[in-house]
Amino acid sequence: MKYIEHLFVGGSVQDLDTILYSLSRDITVFHLYCICLFYNEKRNHVEIMSSKEICKKRYKSKNFEVIGVAYGKAEAIDLFCYIIQQAVEKGSNLQKAEEWIL
Repeated sequence: MKYIEHLFVGGSVQDLDTILYSLSRDITVFHLYCICLFYNEKRNHVEIMSSKEICKKRYKSKNFEVIGVAYGKAEAIDLFCYIIQQAVEKGSNLQKAEEWIL
């Protein structure tokens, strides 16, 4: 698991360093959701996933980057809407997630 340089952070996230430390050691953070960009041969896509899901073994071999973190699914959806809104304002191609996120 990797993180983008300028991570999007939800308003209720207090201690980002502790969250990143926990995720890098597969320690789940209660009620934490991550917005992830998955790289695939055919097509890249974005998913909102709980930290519990990300820390499972099946994601160790997956190629993805965390682009945002938020407490609660509702805040994660709001944060993702904000990310998309920023991309639209910049005139980015929304069909290519890696272009408007990175």
